[in-house]
Amino acid sequence: MDSTPTTGTVRIAAAIDFGTHGTGFAWSVIEPLNAVAAERQIRRSSYKPVGKYEITPAKNLSALLVDPAGNVAEWGYAARARWLRMLETGTTDGWGYATGYKMALRADTGQMGVALAQGTADIRTTAAVRALVTGCLAKVLAAAEQDMAAAGFLPHEVRWCLTVPAVWEEEDKQLMRECAVAAGFPDDEKRLLLTYEPEAAAITAYLCLALLIDGTGQTDRVPLMKAGTRFMVVDCGGGTIDITAYESLKDGSILLAEIGKVCGGRLGSEFLDQAFRTELLAERLGAGLVSRLATTHPDELQRMVEQWERHKIDDLVTVSDETTGEPRLAESALLWVEVPGAVWELLDEDHRRRLTEASGRRYRLEFSAAEVQRVFDGLIDDILKQVDEQLTAMEQSPPMVPEAGGASQEYLLLVGGFVGSGYLGERMHRRFGDRIRILRPASHESAVLEGAVHYAYDPKMIASHQARFTYGVSLAQVWERQDGPERRSVVDGQAVCMDRFQIAVTLGQTVEIGERVEMTDLHITDRRASEVTLEFYRTRATNPRYTDEEGCDPAGTIKVPVPPHHRRRNNEDGFTLRMYFGDTQIRVEMCDDRTGEITKGTIAFARMR
Repeated sequence: MDSTPTTGTVRIAAAIDFGTHGTGFAWSVIEPLNAVAAERQIRRSSYKPVGKYEITPAKNLSALLVDPAGNVAEWGYAARARWLRMLETGTTDGWGYATGYKMALRADTGQMGVALAQGTADIRTTAAVRALVTGCLAKVLAAAEQDMAAAGFLPHEVRWCLTVPAVWEEEDKQLMRECAVAAGFPDDEKRLLLTYEPEAAAITAYLCLALLIDGTGQTDRVPLMKAGTRFMVVDCGGGTIDITAYESLKDGSILLAEIGKVCGGRLGSEFLDQAFRTELLAERLGAGLVSRLATTHPDELQRMVEQWERHKIDDLVTVSDETTGEPRLAESALLWVEVPGAVWELLDEDHRRRLTEASGRRYRLEFSAAEVQRVFDGLIDDILKQVDEQLTAMEQSPPMVPEAGGASQEYLLLVGGFVGSGYLGERMHRRFGDRIRILRPASHESAVLEGAVHYAYDPKMIASHQARFTYGVSLAQVWERQDGPERRSVVDGQAVCMDRFQIAVTLGQTVEIGERVEMTDLHITDRRASEVTLEFYRTRATNPRYTDEEGCDPAGTIKVPVPPHHRRRNNEDGFTLRMYFGDTQIRVEMCDDRTGEITKGTIAFARMR
């Protein structure tokens, strides 16, 4: 269904949190009763979890079942159940099943993450993954619109917000927007917003307060609305860990500015599940057998993985290592995994005997606390490094509200499904407890989804972002002696340097939402062209002079249509290029210097490795 609005009335603020493991939607009616954000009523999607810990009820699985025509036939729990039935009955010909495909958006670069595909499901190319993402979003949109229609609301009355990881490149965000539009979301920047996942969680924590989990035993709720208060958000999702930081700019009224830097990466809890399969299970059952189980006995393999999933977010007991003093899992944190009979019978008698002797019982695998910790530490060690990097960046960031007075309060906020892991929380506390107070929202699993609804309700909650890179365009400028003779060209009788880096914003620069950066007095060089094409560059250097300097990378191509009068032979009119770096996505437009006409431009972002 095409949800492009036909009227200007927005009555619903809605959001979709599209995750590697799970996806859900939520919405709120825009009305006076919901004007106070902290008291706003939000309706969430609701799904029946499989197992106590597998997924928050507000989210369905992101899994997809693909039919022989390549279309998404089912999603979520229904997709998995139907695929398992098809495997049992041998009716999978032409059908496919995909999970974790959000992590394969960079399939063309070989970055597959935890993406898995069975049968005819294809995750080998970005185009194939794009089709899966579009199919999933279409299913979620249909479910959300059906839910809202039951309350009397129409698709054109909705402003949507879609969450994206903060560590994503511009090209990934652009692809996600295009997938959403292809799925039926409005092709309107004012009706389809994007927000960073940790940013949405920050809004939730600000509005709903957060619980102290700093090891003191206190359970106080901590207000974050005092001007000058700073807090880091560590969003521990299924595919990525996203780390951003913010400062509150007003007393008692939400207005957040991004500070520090964006950290994180492919460190989500789904990689723990992958390590359980490829390391722990493979060590006990054999790597070849575990690999075959994904095709021959997927239900039995899933049952073993689910036992691990429950264990990984249990409140596992930690103790101090006698030698290092660092936290480690107590011996009681060992893991027993019940092996389905069909899998057990695939092992030879000698193999079964060894496993029985090791665990003390048939049909059971035993993994020591040290083995479990080895898998955890392989991920958590990298997470702690990222948090430490963000803390250092926060400490080096000058206050946004210096007039607030006194030492600013600083907090570390943990959100996401993996936050349920007691071992992760203990290691966070031991490593950073003396530098920053650690908090967790009461509903840490749905903090991103709820915050995205609040953002859709009032996008002005976020005041500014920081430039991730030094961005600029390649322009011909007057040649100077320092450019050297090798960079000297002559155009219309004037000596110019063709590859100058015209800086728009610099790395770490604070840019307000809606703030525009202008490049003035520009002129077209090819009067036959109907649009201006500029090469867009980025670098981590703060003062680049040329676009071919080391570390300068092509970031994309800017194209802006120009009015016809600019193409006249003797026209001397110029135009101003306007660029917006404060929003979740970079955008551009052109202003005609003579008429004031505004023309929207596009950026085709390059694939960054």
